[in-house]
Amino acid sequence: MSRQELIEAFTLDRVNPSNPVFDRQKLEWMNGEYIRRMDPNDLLKQLTPVLMEAGLTTRLEIETRWQWMLQVVRALQERLHLLTDIVPQGSYFFNDKFEYDPKGVRKQFRREGAIDTLKQLIDLLNSIPDGAFNKESAEAKLRELSEKEDRKPADFIHPLRLSISGLTGGPGIFELLELLGKEQCVKRIETAIAYIQALPPEEKS
Repeated sequence: MSRQELIEAFTLDRVNPSNPVFDRQKLEWMNGEYIRRMDPNDLLKQLTPVLMEAGLTTRLEIETRWQWMLQVVRALQERLHLLTDIVPQGSYFFNDKFEYDPKGVRKQFRREGAIDTLKQLIDLLNSIPDGAFNKESAEAKLRELSEKEDRKPADFIHPLRLSISGLTGGPGIFELLELLGKEQCVKRIETAIAYIQALPPEEKS
């Protein structure tokens, strides 16, 4: 319901005075519903001060890269419950100095052959010409690699996502690749390889 519809439907005689509860979780869910229905342009205008306050970008950068910013907003819009969620959910779009999710490190970076997998992904991305690099070409190449190696696409997708975003979840991986660009993705995978090489031996429990 819109704000005006809520105003028109509200009457005190329909308010139940017993056992009032302030359900913050439900309120955030409802706020997320409104965010999902917003026009991306309007949402970006509201997110601008949040992104600036977090030090992720500037007003000038947002205004000069408006179409790219709109793509970022569209990619994250379904996942936002609050405007401030843009910071933990999407800071990697603006900054490559992020920490890796600890659970993701244990599951993806510490597994046998992790470095070899990431090196294969670097070769895969570099095999796509700059002018042809997009989500379709990246997906086609990755699925081709998974078939060639007789491995599930997820075996490549999960460490790739962790490498380029630091997170284990988020928008579609191929959409992320296109938004970040080949050069940035390759750089981040190389950083992830160096991180894995520097990991101390895992303690035995």
